Amino acid sequence: MTTITEPPFDQLPSARRRRLVRNIAGSRYPGMKAFEALGLIVPFYLLVFASTYLVMERASAATFTQPLTRTDALYFTVTDTSL
Repeated sequence: MTTITEPPFDQLPSARRRRLVRNIAGSRYPGMKAFEALGLIVPFYLLVFASTYLVMERASAATFTQPLTRTDALYFTVTDTSL
C-alpha cells in the first residue's frame, strides 16, 4: 500500500506556498480558512504520531512497557502532545 504524504510547509515549492498563503489571505474570512486548515492538520498530525507509536510497538515489544492497541496509541499521542 502506497501512502501519499505532503511535505511540511517549509519544504513545499515556493509557488505552492505562495498560492496557499494567498488563498487564505485573499479569502473573505481568512480566520475561518486558517481555522479550517488547523481542523484538518491537527487530527492528521495526531494520527501520524499514533501510527508511528503503534508501528514502533509492533516492531519491538520492548519499546513500551505494555502492548498497545490502536486506541492506546492514540491516547498516548494525545496525552503526550498536550503540553
